[in-house]
Amino acid sequence: MDSLLLVLDNEDPELSELVIYTLRSYVALFKDKCMEEKATSVLTRIVSVCLRRFVISEELDVDGLGEDEIEFADYRKELRGVLNTIGTMRVDLIVAPLEALVAEVAASGGGTAMPIARLEAIVQLVHGLVEIIPVFFNSSKRIVS
Repeated sequence: MDSLLLVLDNEDPELSELVIYTLRSYVALFKDKCMEEKATSVLTRIVSVCLRRFVISEELDVDGLGEDEIEFADYRKELRGVLNTIGTMRVDLIVAPLEALVAEVAASGGGTAMPIARLEAIVQLVHGLVEIIPVFFNSSKRIVS
């Protein structure tokens, strides 16, 4: 597991992307045991790395439409897929870190005191939350606090 996370956390998206399919398959193994302490620990670590990798590299333009930016957007889709796999099992492991990221934006004057790439990643994550958290959760009548 540590090796997978090490590769996933690599700054080169092409290298990082090599383990995403394997990681999604690994995460799926926790489906029936997702509430266990070990599963929670592993899934939390995976979410943390995925959220960190969601930030675009300084060499790329946040608003750019070049080939590298398009490839990074595709890479983000793959990361969202991993987050979705986890979100279908444990919504709390997705919402809690996102809540902390949104609080970070609020504490930084609405994002004015943080790097634009980090702010953009947080906005993209919140905007894409509907893709990360399953529809059956979104349409439930339960109130989650």
